[in-house]
Amino acid sequence: MKLIKKLGNIVNYDRIGNCLKFKFLCFNINFKSPFKKKNYFISLGYNCFIRMIFTRYGIKPRKKDGELTCPFDLSVSPHKSVAELLENNFVDILDNIVYNNEYNCWENKKYSILYLHYKDVNLDGLKEKIERHVNNFRNLTNTSLDIKYFITCYNNEFSVDILNRIYNALLKLRGDKRFKFYVFNFIDKHSTDKNILSLNKNIIYKEYDVGDIVEFYKNWYLPKYIKPKILKKIFNDIK
Repeated sequence: MKLIKKLGNIVNYDRIGNCLKFKFLCFNINFKSPFKKKNYFISLGYNCFIRMIFTRYGIKPRKKDGELTCPFDLSVSPHKSVAELLENNFVDILDNIVYNNEYNCWENKKYSILYLHYKDVNLDGLKEKIERHVNNFRNLTNTSLDIKYFITCYNNEFSVDILNRIYNALLKLRGDKRFKFYVFNFIDKHSTDKNILSLNKNIIYKEYDVGDIVEFYKNWYLPKYIKPKILKKIFNDIK
């Protein structure tokens, strides 16, 4: 027993998603196990958090591992625009795209969607990518037996009515197939909005206290702002 206890103090391991981190004395070893599910976690915006963080920390596979890109993965998409596009099945998502000189990227003017990760792509190339990503979303939504959708917001900046619209649109698109819709609210203060009681009971609403919300909003993609405690909580919440 004493030997086992000593070994436990020498060798430690931690797990988030399929990432195993071993610590042996002063050595750190990271190992990724194969993914059991692909194209299972789908982002609905607001920004790139779900795609980038889920992928970086082993919750979601990488593109080279067979994970498909969907239309809200790598863009900044207001919640209202997400609701409208799900309701109209992306009918006009390729229209009204212009170059935004302030942000130095392409923008869909009607839906105020910023494509920050496609600055070096011309308009035709961007439209081709968007069309492919929309088709990925449609195919997965139509055929996958089980899906989890996610949307992020910051310090209670959301509309319960719009979140309910998004859920209802997903319900219509999915038909009789199972799905879950998660709302991640990153906060430095808890919501006091009584309207939260009107949120559809089937929406899974989670709050994560990130401390300084302004710094987190600006820098969430930097490793020091994504703390293991938050990642573990997210991973446990979606298992």
